[in-house]
Amino acid sequence: MVFCAGVNAQEVPPDFVQPGGPGAAVMSPMDAQIQAVHMNYMDVKAQAEAKLRAREAARLKAEKARKQAAAAAAKERARKAAKAEKRDDENYEIDMEMKRLQLREMRARVRTTEAQQEAIANRAQDMVDVKLEQERAKIQGYVAAPTAQPQAVTQP
Repeated sequence: MVFCAGVNAQEVPPDFVQPGGPGAAVMSPMDAQIQAVHMNYMDVKAQAEAKLRAREAARLKAEKARKQAAAAAAKERARKAAKAEKRDDENYEIDMEMKRLQLREMRARVRTTEAQQEAIANRAQDMVDVKLEQERAKIQGYVAAPTAQPQAVTQP
């Protein structure tokens, strides 16, 4: 049963040749030309599809290479940023250590100055105490001997 133009037909067209059967090798020149055009079309189509597949493969390969390059560049930027951050952290720590050292030095200077000032004040207080004791001794000497002549005071 052969379908022809959407109608169920019982007959085989007169120019129908069974593929691989007797008479299949014999073609009319028109059929040969149609066959050649069809084969040429199929070759051109296959070549075009191969070019498209090659272009798509090249595009995918280039896109993959771009992504890899972008990932490598991002990784390098991240590495450099981490290195710079580490260096900044180290510099910050060094700066803070220097400030702590300067603060300790200033505190030591203040303590030294305070100790010197306290020593000077203590010495001055001792000198005042000695002078007061000398003056008290003179006064007590005058009070103890009211009739005696005042003696000349010698200063050390």
